[in-house]
Amino acid sequence: MDQRKKSLNLQEILDILDEEEKDPVAIFITPPEVREDSDEDSAEEDEGGLADNLNSNQLRASAEAVFHDGRILGEDDDEVENRNVNCAEEQQESKKRKTSQKTSLEYNWKKTSNIRFSVNQTQYDKPPPAVDLKGKSPVEKFEYFFDEDIMNMIAKESCRYACEKNAQFTISVSELRVAFGILILSGYHTLPSRRLYWSLDADVGVELVAKAMSRDRFEEILRFLHFTDNQALNKDDKLAKIRPLMNHLNTKFAMAYPMDQHISLDEAMIEYFGRHGCKQCIRNKPVRFGFKAWCLNSPLGYLATFDVYQGTAFGLNRHYEERFGKGGGTLMILFEKLPSHIKDIPVRFYFDNYFTSLPLVNHLREMNYGATGTIRDNRIPKTCPINSTNEMKKVPRGDTDVVVDNIHKILLVRWKDNAVVSVVSNISPVYPLESVSRWSAKDKKKISVSRPYLIGDYNRHMGGTDRMDQNINCYRISIRKKKWWWPIFSWVIDATIQNCWLLHRVDESNLPLLSFKRYIARTYLQQAEPRVGIGRPRQSSRVIPDVRYDNIGHLVEPLGKQAWKCALSSCKSRPSQGCMKCGVPLCVKCFANYHRRAL
Repeated sequence: MDQRKKSLNLQEILDILDEEEKDPVAIFITPPEVREDSDEDSAEEDEGGLADNLNSNQLRASAEAVFHDGRILGEDDDEVENRNVNCAEEQQESKKRKTSQKTSLEYNWKKTSNIRFSVNQTQYDKPPPAVDLKGKSPVEKFEYFFDEDIMNMIAKESCRYACEKNAQFTISVSELRVAFGILILSGYHTLPSRRLYWSLDADVGVELVAKAMSRDRFEEILRFLHFTDNQALNKDDKLAKIRPLMNHLNTKFAMAYPMDQHISLDEAMIEYFGRHGCKQCIRNKPVRFGFKAWCLNSPLGYLATFDVYQGTAFGLNRHYEERFGKGGGTLMILFEKLPSHIKDIPVRFYFDNYFTSLPLVNHLREMNYGATGTIRDNRIPKTCPINSTNEMKKVPRGDTDVVVDNIHKILLVRWKDNAVVSVVSNISPVYPLESVSRWSAKDKKKISVSRPYLIGDYNRHMGGTDRMDQNINCYRISIRKKKWWWPIFSWVIDATIQNCWLLHRVDESNLPLLSFKRYIARTYLQQAEPRVGIGRPRQSSRVIPDVRYDNIGHLVEPLGKQAWKCALSSCKSRPSQGCMKCGVPLCVKCFANYHRRAL
């Protein structure tokens, strides 16, 4: 009889470790069965777990203990055998795919820069966008993207979510816009805590916010804010809770695209420190932890479309990935989502070495689109006669080596700057050479260095995503929540506003981004219906003790009406006078006691 090991749960592994008195390197626990869906993180990111604090679900979950010698306790023999078989099959398939990719294209490289590109290079006359927002106010532009349809959907799904939580909650579109106004205001008026916006202290309280909406109502809206029906979620989509909003905005962004033929592809990091399957870590980036969003941008930073990376589980196109790799497949998937009026223009794509491959550049040429990008050394065929990177390091700064593939009309350039730069293009030429200024450590002065035209063309049009990040981070929404989708939600609001601002600059080029955001926030907050019963004096009864008890300049002044309760907690009367310095209502009999420090 075949005696095979079966997987162990965590409790059984802990019992075995106690008996053997051995310490493993690590214990890996499979996620236990989830009995309740939640939008919130379970704990802070950096907190560690202790076995004594685990619940019964976690103790019953399958687990494995890994020891220093590589032995694994709790691993199923069937799983080991299946994993080995699957691993071998995947390696064989991967080897076949790579071999087929290498042999699918034949190149005819020559050491020359004379090439006639087959991609359309005629003079481009920019057509008007599909939706022209010229002449609209900042609020009207913003409400084109967050229109009545999406706001009604958010209000509807928020009420549905509140019903699931057995809460009595209703919300109107006008209230939702007031909440949006408070969020936008928090981008340029940042406070340590969102509750301070309703504070009565003069140094932190914002009267415009307090008059527009109560603190508890704002907290209630944030608590139940929702974008989709939890009972109809796509289980394969890790971003299903916010997918309807992302799809709506992608459609709107594309319809208002300013029809610039230059489009760059890059990643934008959305800061997030909680726990989620889509969270990424990219070192040497200003934002190291968070969600990675693939973005197609114009050179000025207008966001045409985006998607948040979530691995290979959702939105995968095996055909594109096998032909162009994961980076090139991302470009093709994003470009397919754009409407036809953008695909019909002679687009020129710019991307970095993560996305660039020779099959991708050739495929875009066949579609009559231009492409320019930096390329990694291991993606250049070994048969290519271009000088190697090590050889280029020995030549003077400004030297260039050029090869051309006459079959596919691809130009490959290596240029020596501070480092060696490799660029491939199907549309940009080498000449005319440009002159750029560089600091020479040897000569201790700036010198003139020649640069191929296609590298200058790449530098001029590649930084659209970085410009968008710069605009967003200037006045990013500062209000935070624990829900995992909140960083993406606040990011798309900021991205929408910067898109609106870029469109608005066509009408008023001198309007700063800060003034643009203030216009939207103040409009929504001032349009709110005045709160009933609001009118408390902005001076706080919680006066700073050093001011309250200094016995200097405390004078009685009339208030004009008997409406406010006496600042002394033991008094229930409503005096018609108060302290001029403290700014609080006080009875005559309470005046001295209020300013006398208790012993």
